[in-house]
Amino acid sequence: MQKTLRPFAFYFRVGGAVLQVSYLCESSYNSLYLRTKICYKCNNAVLFSIMFTMYHNCQSIVLASSSQRRRQYLQDMGLVFTVHTVPVDEHPGVDEEPESFVIRMAREKAAAVRKLFPESWIISGDTVVCLGQRIFGKPLNAVDAVQQLMALSGQEHVVRSGFCVAHGGKGVEAVGAVATKVRFARLSEVTARAYVATGECFDKAGAYAIQGKGACLVESIVGSYSNVVGMPLYELLQVLQEHGVVEPVGASSFSLK
Repeated sequence: MQKTLRPFAFYFRVGGAVLQVSYLCESSYNSLYLRTKICYKCNNAVLFSIMFTMYHNCQSIVLASSSQRRRQYLQDMGLVFTVHTVPVDEHPGVDEEPESFVIRMAREKAAAVRKLFPESWIISGDTVVCLGQRIFGKPLNAVDAVQQLMALSGQEHVVRSGFCVAHGGKGVEAVGAVATKVRFARLSEVTARAYVATGECFDKAGAYAIQGKGACLVESIVGSYSNVVGMPLYELLQVLQEHGVVEPVGASSFSLK
């Protein structure tokens, strides 16, 4: 993930104390968020800090997912939301296409939560790893994780995510799907076992996390990085803005002239 950091600080002496005001602007072009943090310190003790973000929600949002990655992405954008999940059967149907499967999963997850929060906007998603028409879900155990990694070794696979934005009271259901090509490096079984031993793989489709230690397994990607992490942010933001659920903040607070 490409990030730009622009830090600077001011120092003031007040009596025998030194007051430090530091400013950090962090932008990630892959993740489509901008975070600005202002931190106030006195004699190296943090008094308080302020975090500015690029978006804010205009309406109530419920995230129908327990994924830490999806939750972090929404938090990084500056959105306020609650998390609520309802278990659904996540097994693909016989001969079900991967894209159809992730869209169906996203719709079913949103529908289950929408009944409980009819006046809120529901965001849900589902991500799978596909090698040809074979769908890789989350590994069942360490043996299954190693087998998945070795099957992906040296191959190009596709990460597919489906997402759903729905509102029960307004009768809105918008769905989308995004695909990203990922090429794995050629792995030895020793490398696969070493990665599985870190424990990072167990709640990830395809048994790897590109945003973590799993980045060492990836040779290249073509397409959306955030999709591989688990939520295609650009496409999701387009839908949320189209329906007036979120909007950029601070756009009118300064002039470029």
